[in-house]
Amino acid sequence: GNIPVMDFSFRRMMAGVAGTPEIVRALMIGGFVGTSHTQAGRLLGIPQMGTHAHSWIMFFGSDKEAFEIYGLYYPENYCALLDTYNTLGKGVEADIKVTKQLLWKKLGNDGEPWYSPEEWRIILEQSEGAKKKLGNIVYYARNDSGDQEYFTREIWRKFEEAGIASVKKIVASNDLDEYTLHQIVNGDSKVHVAGVGTKAVSDLPSPGVVYKLAAVVEGGGDRAQVRSVVKSGNPAKSTIPYPNTPLVLFGSDDKICGYVVCLPEEEDGLIGGGEVEVIAPDNPYHREKISFRSAARILYKYVKSGKLNVLPETFTDTKAVMKKAQTYFNQLPNSHKRLLFPQRMKSGLTPALYELRAQLIKKSHE
Repeated sequence: GNIPVMDFSFRRMMAGVAGTPEIVRALMIGGFVGTSHTQAGRLLGIPQMGTHAHSWIMFFGSDKEAFEIYGLYYPENYCALLDTYNTLGKGVEADIKVTKQLLWKKLGNDGEPWYSPEEWRIILEQSEGAKKKLGNIVYYARNDSGDQEYFTREIWRKFEEAGIASVKKIVASNDLDEYTLHQIVNGDSKVHVAGVGTKAVSDLPSPGVVYKLAAVVEGGGDRAQVRSVVKSGNPAKSTIPYPNTPLVLFGSDDKICGYVVCLPEEEDGLIGGGEVEVIAPDNPYHREKISFRSAARILYKYVKSGKLNVLPETFTDTKAVMKKAQTYFNQLPNSHKRLLFPQRMKSGLTPALYELRAQLIKKSHE
């Protein structure tokens, strides 16, 4: 339709770093308008475009502070990612406040904006003086989760109520493909730009693996403090805060019988085996108990203080890695390896870690 589509695919590309500029070039030939892959843009003269990540907001701790600082760096092409904590609450409210701050400064004013929504609407849509100062300025807002039709329509309604809809556009992303784009174009969505990642480069099933901040270290030396953070805008995408320790659990037959993510102080009590209750991260009512004989760490610290903490052969000895992978695979019960209707592996968070996460989610919504 008439919705420009941006390439957001770099993190999901399977061709290796060397092949990615050619993939971006192919997408541009196929009709994309720009890419978030800055190297491909530099090499091939392709327009570079995109937005900030959820980690940007999680670093600062609040939508408003993150948007304000982003606006300082990008006052001409500001774009706010709304769904880190509460899309239609704190997210869009902060975006409206910062958008008005940016417009207020561009109009030559000092202090905090005081125009009413109706005054904003009149000034932005009818004032020739304002149009001359603002030019063709457009400020974007991005929604990256949930029902795009519902959320974008509600975001747009709030922009209209605030009187700034004439200078705002909405970017949609989150596992978009030709079918969801068709629905956006022909449905009741309020989407002006789309960002497509995984499905731009792969039609194969792909794991929803993303990176998010789990904690921020504030200060340095003996005064360094770890502040746990969590993304909470969408229950299905809520993250697990640091500090945490993932463990693999083994049954009496030495086969893997489950996984658990616990607080560091709980680890010693689990290594020797026993029984643990786990809670599904996205469903507090899904609780189950796992009996196990022993537990082992899954993660190891490969880099410490900026230096390799292991021998380089850890990465280059392919035979050793193959042997290790086969060992793990052999430890999976056959019921979990079958192609048709494989048995689900028990896994989840300990009640203590789940409670920490719940408190952080609650705090992020306040």
